[in-house]
Amino acid sequence: VLLIDDAGQVGCKQMLTLLTMAKASRTKIVLVGEDKQLDAIERGGVLSYLSRPEVIGTARIEKIQRQNTQWARQVVTDFRDGNAKAALDAMSSHNLLNFSPSFEETVDSLVDKWKAFTEQSDKKTVVLAQRWKEVNALSERLRSIYQDRGLVQHQNIEFDCSVSNKSMSLPFSSGERVRFSKNDYKLGVSNGTLGTLQSLECINNQWLFSVELD
Repeated sequence: VLLIDDAGQVGCKQMLTLLTMAKASRTKIVLVGEDKQLDAIERGGVLSYLSRPEVIGTARIEKIQRQNTQWARQVVTDFRDGNAKAALDAMSSHNLLNFSPSFEETVDSLVDKWKAFTEQSDKKTVVLAQRWKEVNALSERLRSIYQDRGLVQHQNIEFDCSVSNKSMSLPFSSGERVRFSKNDYKLGVSNGTLGTLQSLECINNQWLFSVELD
């Protein structure tokens, strides 16, 4: 049995190749996905077509599990169905949207809200930004808060890094949260693996990172 997740993103040619190979090897294929989600980069629409009752049809999971309140589930449904204004209005009514008149004030507001939230909750958080200028500004601010709390130390040793094919120089200290951005099976990590930097040690002019993986 071959299970294909996000099957709506598989193009027609690739799907034909898979189905032909599956038939030859007597393999059952199960396609899983959301037919209103992002489509394939190449010619797509296979999942939507096969989902039609007159073609093959589907077994559907209709109940949203991730959100546990009705209004939040409706927000997800509205976004899925293209009713963006209704979804944004609902989020705004629950104080989940915040607007500021300038970049600096937006950063200040986001950092303040993140700081207050993380002081009251141990839930994991993620801060997203669109441009590297914004990423760097936010990272510096949030990292300094972690250092003030004693969660990240103050070695601040600069290393050259590559993130999403962009080269940059970043400071590292014990306690740092790190994400590996390429597969390295000798280390047992893959693209996206997360961990916490336990220590940095210089041996024969080379730096040794000790990372505890999540």
